[in-house]
Amino acid sequence: MKKIFLITLLSFICSVSRAQLDVNSAPDASNPFNPGSWLRFTTGGTPTSIVEFWGLNLTGTNTQPVKINNTSLLVGYTSNGAGFGNGNAYISGSVGIGTTNPGAKFDVSGNVLVGTGGNDAYINIRGFNGSSSQIQNNSGLSANYNGLAITSNANNANNLPAWTLDLGGIDRFNYNNFDTYSVRRNNIEQFRITSNGNVGIGTTSPDQKLTVNGTIHASQVKVDTSIPVPDYVFKSGYRLKSLQDVKAYIDKNQHLPEIPSASQQEKEGVDLGKMNQLLLKKVEELTLYLIEEHRTNMILKFEIKTINKKLLQQPKTNAKQNQP
Repeated sequence: MKKIFLITLLSFICSVSRAQLDVNSAPDASNPFNPGSWLRFTTGGTPTSIVEFWGLNLTGTNTQPVKINNTSLLVGYTSNGAGFGNGNAYISGSVGIGTTNPGAKFDVSGNVLVGTGGNDAYINIRGFNGSSSQIQNNSGLSANYNGLAITSNANNANNLPAWTLDLGGIDRFNYNNFDTYSVRRNNIEQFRITSNGNVGIGTTSPDQKLTVNGTIHASQVKVDTSIPVPDYVFKSGYRLKSLQDVKAYIDKNQHLPEIPSASQQEKEGVDLGKMNQLLLKKVEELTLYLIEEHRTNMILKFEIKTINKKLLQQPKTNAKQNQP
């Protein structure tokens, strides 16, 4: 009996030293292997670990640290794996590639290459509520994009899309839930585009299509007019105010008729297009005043010349009348 026991023990030690385990048996009540099933772990040369389980203390029928179910791999899955699908992998902990201390569910120390067999490839980042963002690389053969695209969607009206491109917390390109695009530099907002299409530079509350808090330097500015060009001043039916009426208005209001007062301009600003037309109107009216003054001067000159001529002729007439 001792010889049989020693021979059996020696055979087991030799098998372990070769790091091999072969199982091939017919099923019965005490054997979980199906007919023809193989389970084999083997190495050559110096024995090394093929599969190791450390610190296992398992109880319960649904506690299975490693399981292959329907061609799916389950690690740390505490159920029977039913309904998990085919060709999938489930790992309950974190996965580290190139690192022994993964800081997230999937941590890679090195480069990552993402590709497909088709024209496009993308990485989808999905939230718990179903909203997602995608980083897409498109070849240009698809109908949607060409090049690199970053897309986002929202799954309901209460979860509006928003995204931020942030560099170090001080430089940022942002789109928020209020449909506003903004760009920050050195943590100071440079410009924004609001939901109504207004653009603000140096201001966070643009009230016009372009609102600039600062100086604009341009080689040329073209303004479309919103009021009629005042050439109507030269038409025959135009009623030109008398200079007496203009003087009375100025004495009372301290500014020209139709021109906004200084206080109004300081409060509301200056509409360049409208102001330019009003100033042109005043220049044209001033031209009419000068023309009228010139006509009056010409009449006066003619009358003075006539009077002078009569005065020059008067001595001769008097001399003739005084002759005996």
